[in-house]
Amino acid sequence: MLIREEEVRRQLLAFSVLHNERDVALYGHYPIIDKGKTTFYRHTINAFSIWALDGNEKWTAHKFIKNIYDIWMPIHLKRLRSVIDSLPSDLNFELSELGKSERSGLSHGWEGYPLPDGGTADAMSAANTKQSAL
Repeated sequence: MLIREEEVRRQLLAFSVLHNERDVALYGHYPIIDKGKTTFYRHTINAFSIWALDGNEKWTAHKFIKNIYDIWMPIHLKRLRSVIDSLPSDLNFELSELGKSERSGLSHGWEGYPLPDGGTADAMSAANTKQSAL
């Protein structure tokens, strides 16, 4: 697992949106792992007034969240599946035991599962292949 720590170091792994009737703040959250200690940080991506620039900012948060679902989330889901698949199947999480010492394959079986944009995990896989070619 130590080898995989570098894959997530300083990588945005989550996002949050804070808002009220006038202002919006968009944040990204990332870990720094140092000698086995993980510390999480929040990075301000953007902060703005919805009504600034004669209302031109009112769709900024919506477009940002849509891009998370359409672009970032499929890539992140692929990374999560890779980590899950690399876990030994005899790893004990105290809730269940798999009992075999081969790769768990826990992330498989999601094909055809509906995603927030109305697509499926199959379509997401095709999009990842297409994006890799770019």
